[in-house]
Amino acid sequence: MIKEKLYPAIFKRKSVRRFQQEKLDEETLRELMENTTKLTSLDSNIKTEFKLMDSGSVKGLLSIKAPHYLLFFSEDKEGHLINAGFLMQQMDLLLSSLGIGACWLGLAKPTDKKLKSSGMPFVISLALGKPSEPAHRESRSEFKRKKLSEIFQGEKYASLMEAVRLAPSGTNSQPWYFVEKDNVIHAFCSKKGKIKALLYERMNQIDMGIALCHLWVAAIHDGMQIDFFRASLTEEEIPKNYTYTYSAKILEGGE
Repeated sequence: MIKEKLYPAIFKRKSVRRFQQEKLDEETLRELMENTTKLTSLDSNIKTEFKLMDSGSVKGLLSIKAPHYLLFFSEDKEGHLINAGFLMQQMDLLLSSLGIGACWLGLAKPTDKKLKSSGMPFVISLALGKPSEPAHRESRSEFKRKKLSEIFQGEKYASLMEAVRLAPSGTNSQPWYFVEKDNVIHAFCSKKGKIKALLYERMNQIDMGIALCHLWVAAIHDGMQIDFFRASLTEEEIPKNYTYTYSAKILEGGE
């Protein structure tokens, strides 16, 4: 399974924005698409689909020109954006582990013809290909991220949250906050004003899925089992200026 390759990538991955325009070989592309069928969903009740397309199949405000684009389609259900981030980040980490450059694209869309090839709405895409810049960070100091104390309240699972702290997010907004209570970690997303919500709310939900993916990968690496669920929290349990998204129950030793 690809899970074992994901954890080391967390600490060196970067968004690659310059690509060689030479296409990846067919065997590599085939294996990448095979791996999309082996990913773990945050919510298995949401139908999803991956499509690998070339640059001629994508339109929109593309400041990043790549030979390939991995597009994600999903049913429009509650939680589908968080699920999208959770799934696509697994591919982002896998690509990094293979030395293939990748970058999240919030504005790119498939052409009308390609859009109709899926029976579900388009959600988000990754640009990918052979990088023409370093594919990895040389050290953790290159990450521009908030301090752990700014995103996490707790102690027991600080090592897991360090992996979450390094998660990428749209415009590096890092909208998450996590609260540890016993063996459960509750995840919250920062609230936005009406104008900012129009611009960022959709991507922030995807960002939350990315962060939860890092939490899941780190827990597996540390020999733990992690179960995601939706809890019924009181207003007092939700931090000010945040909204509740998900909870994660941590089971030590894979119980």
